Amino acid sequence: MAGIIKTDKRQGNIIGVANCASFGKQKITSTTATGTVTIGSGTKLVDIAVVAGGGGGESGGGGAGGLRTIQNLSICGNVPAVVGAGGAAGAVGVDSSIAIGGVTYTADGGGDGAARDAAGASGGSGGGGGACGPNPGKGTNADSGGAGNTPATSPAQGFRGGNTPSTTYQAAGGGGGSSAVGANGTQTGSGGVGGAGGAGTNISPIFGTGVGVCGVIAGGGGGGANVPSGGGTGGAAGTGGGGAGKGPGSGGAGVANTGGGGGGAEYDSAPSGGGAEYDSAPSGGGAGGKGVVITKELNNNRGVWPMKQQFDAVKCGAWPDGSVIESVTLNYLVVGGGGAGKLFQGAGAGGYRASGYGPSPLQGCSVVICSSSDYTITIGAGGASATGTAYPIESSPPSLDGPGYGNPTSFSSYITSSGGAVPLNASCGSPWNANNGERGGPGGSGSGGYASLIGGKRPGGSGNIGGFSPPEGNSGGAGGNPDNKASGGGGGATAAGAPGSGSDPGVAGGAGAPNLITGVACSAYAGGGGSGTDRGVGGLAGGAGGAGGGGAAATRNACSVAASGVANTGGGGGGGTGGPTNFGAPTYMNPAGLSHYGAKGGSGIVVVRSPAGHPMSVSPGSNSISTVCGHTVAKFIVSGTLTVN
Repeated sequence: MAGIIKTDKRQGNIIGVANCASFGKQKITSTTATGTVTIGSGTKLVDIAVVAGGGGGESGGGGAGGLRTIQNLSICGNVPAVVGAGGAAGAVGVDSSIAIGGVTYTADGGGDGAARDAAGASGGSGGGGGACGPNPGKGTNADSGGAGNTPATSPAQGFRGGNTPSTTYQAAGGGGGSSAVGANGTQTGSGGVGGAGGAGTNISPIFGTGVGVCGVIAGGGGGGANVPSGGGTGGAAGTGGGGAGKGPGSGGAGVANTGGGGGGAEYDSAPSGGGAEYDSAPSGGGAGGKGVVITKELNNNRGVWPMKQQFDAVKCGAWPDGSVIESVTLNYLVVGGGGAGKLFQGAGAGGYRASGYGPSPLQGCSVVICSSSDYTITIGAGGASATGTAYPIESSPPSLDGPGYGNPTSFSSYITSSGGAVPLNASCGSPWNANNGERGGPGGSGSGGYASLIGGKRPGGSGNIGGFSPPEGNSGGAGGNPDNKASGGGGGATAAGAPGSGSDPGVAGGAGAPNLITGVACSAYAGGGGSGTDRGVGGLAGGAGGAGGGGAAATRNACSVAASGVANTGGGGGGGTGGPTNFGAPTYMNPAGLSHYGAKGGSGIVVVRSPAGHPMSVSPGSNSISTVCGHTVAKFIVSGTLTVN
């Protein structure tokens, strides 16, 4: 339970103020292959280090794989991890990642060392520039090292590779490391000296010396070197698993599970003094080291402190006196924006994720956050036309951010729910085409499929596109058969959209989820949009929207239009309907010509509730704070900031 735990003594321990509670026992796990990271049932907080595969060396040294270290992440249960391979000689390393609480933390593969007279590749850390210098047919090129921290992260995941100035005689730059740039190639007398690989990072203060090379990880590979007399000197390996550069000889490989860059090589194992030897293939750049994902399960037993730890904290003035709550456990409701309906098909609801007050099969873990902090809340808009209006929703590309798709909603970095789906175009993707397209799109919940003459060719779109557990949504219904009848309804939080029956009436969107986190009775969220039908007689009803804000489809009469998803429920928009001969027949079109268009989706919502009534505040003022049964409830209907006091 969140809040203050009263001071007491029990069996050699001190019961103090809660401080980001976790029962992880400081367990450190190095995951060296892609799969599932097993997390203890009592662990609620972790530190992580994610290291990508190092780049392979060629002439320049390979850049180290990117290194991401993040502390005090809330976690609940096992999580997936991807461990990137090191690049072969002259190839970039592969990304590594871990997904926690709906956020994927990715470290990017190291850039490969350049070939002769070429620039190094960018990456988590950049590859070194290739050897250059006076040489028949080559000139005196200056070759730069590749950029590090690509794509950019904060803090930086790595640094650039070393350069090869035009004055250097056959000496390549070192690969960048996770804490330093690779050194430039140099020339001493008639001999070329490859640049040293950039230094890795010492993570032993957090993860101990049993990881990396004595706790140092992600060092760059040394640059290769060569002169006509064979007297080059390879660059030193970067600390933390980088491979050494050679001259003469093949570069050293980066150390496995450090993300170290591979060492660069000379270009001819038996130089004869000039000419074509400098154009030959390298004698063997070193491969980059494989990456690793490291987790440390934190141990702070909901305010239970060993007496020595408590004594040391008192001595240095760091023992909390109970006047400040160090952490608080919050329940949440996070719903993405609903998708827009389309001609006949119902749209998918926004993703639904909650930790309590709703159906137990859909309850995730509550989050433990630090007090006296601000957290960004982003409310996803409902899908609409390209100009943002409710009508018309004529088309949408098959990307997840095009017109018609709902937008994701997030509670800081802890919880994200995906936007609801809009039906896809007839032309999007093989084998779909104008004859058998208009299938449902994927999203938090999937949209319905168009009615089809060919059974099974127009299925509803899949839900839970975020891959969460519990799932955030369900699939849309398949289109009916035969053609020109009911399309499928959009999926909802607790049920799939109904399939088109092949008869004239539209079908219902999938039901949303009831949730009483706000204390308001009969509240529900994330209902799917109902579907309309194509041609037929007038006056038949469109499908009902799913409970929880789903919009109803248009009815085939002269006044009907589809209903939008309800604002701040994440409901999917309703589908349009057709006339008795085709969708443009004026007899059954709204006077404004809108009957055959689908409607926009409802915007998302975030609600955060403190079990202990811990004080919170919100901004801007359109969001609200209320008290329900002694608990503080923060409700966000627009994007803003949550302050946990």
